[in-house]
Amino acid sequence: MRQCSFFFLLLCASVSLWAKTELLLCFQPLQKTFVSSVGTESFHLDLSYSFTSEGITPSVALGPFKINMTRITVTNTIVHPLRTTSLLETRFEHPRWGTLSLFRADENHIGLGFECGVFKGIVMHLPVLESRSVFLPHRRHQGLSFLVRYAQGPITVRCIGSEYAPFSLEVSLVLHLGRVKIQSVLDSSEFPCRLTLGLEGENVSLSHEMSLGREPIYSGSEQLLRVSQRSNITASVGSVLIGLDYLLTLQTKEEGMVRTDLRIRLMLGNSSDRIHLVWQEREGWSVQVKGRNGSLALSKGRVAYEFIAHLAQGEVKISLTSKGVFSIAYTYRFTIGQGR
Repeated sequence: MRQCSFFFLLLCASVSLWAKTELLLCFQPLQKTFVSSVGTESFHLDLSYSFTSEGITPSVALGPFKINMTRITVTNTIVHPLRTTSLLETRFEHPRWGTLSLFRADENHIGLGFECGVFKGIVMHLPVLESRSVFLPHRRHQGLSFLVRYAQGPITVRCIGSEYAPFSLEVSLVLHLGRVKIQSVLDSSEFPCRLTLGLEGENVSLSHEMSLGREPIYSGSEQLLRVSQRSNITASVGSVLIGLDYLLTLQTKEEGMVRTDLRIRLMLGNSSDRIHLVWQEREGWSVQVKGRNGSLALSKGRVAYEFIAHLAQGEVKISLTSKGVFSIAYTYRFTIGQGR
């Protein structure tokens, strides 16, 4: 009750400021979750209520507030590269010195982050998830983890490490030669080695990706060697977009390298609507249609669809997965007050 009273108090206070205020209400029957949020130019609050756990999960964003030339922002955010839950971040921004961030994760774990020119980094001791099996954590950044990023001109370098996950390095190089763009990426976040080469012109783009390596060690045994190759070509003829995608995966077995996956996908569409004709060696043919108001997938013995109806103040989403799971989600938006 105290949390609900606090929510309505903040709502009334924000309305009294005569600022442009947005209120969103969303109910998801399948997840048994109700979400409400209110926001202004310097304040945002989300409340998520689960009927299963009967608990309210708040998320607050305040700021930015200025003290001389320093900006202070308090918000709940998610650091995707570290693959963790939400972090409470307090940011101190200065136009000349950069940004200093203080993080607090679950179980009161704390961390430190910085942004200064072309450098950005995070050092954090994340909660260690309890494993319910004999397998070691699979590339989950837990315990003492760090993220360092460098971006200057056409070069971007990102390093991620943890005491429970393999060290990963990503190097990206993008060159523009007139209307042609050449891109090269070396990444070890998913495979020990992933190389991507791309060539992009005015109406045609071509890319090729190759991944090679062994998965991390599980229970003292090393996983098999896997090789993955993917090629993609896209061309535009007027307003029509045509694409061809090819994927091949090989894996070592007793008899040598064996093909485990082969997929060929043809795409035809425009800026808003796409039709995909897919052939997979194991599953055969399938058709996927995607548009502004939903999508439809047809394959042997399976039907999946998603339909979105856009209303004046919200939207309704109706979906059915290939496993037969049906859901309806309704989102309603309206604005209180007038912006100045």
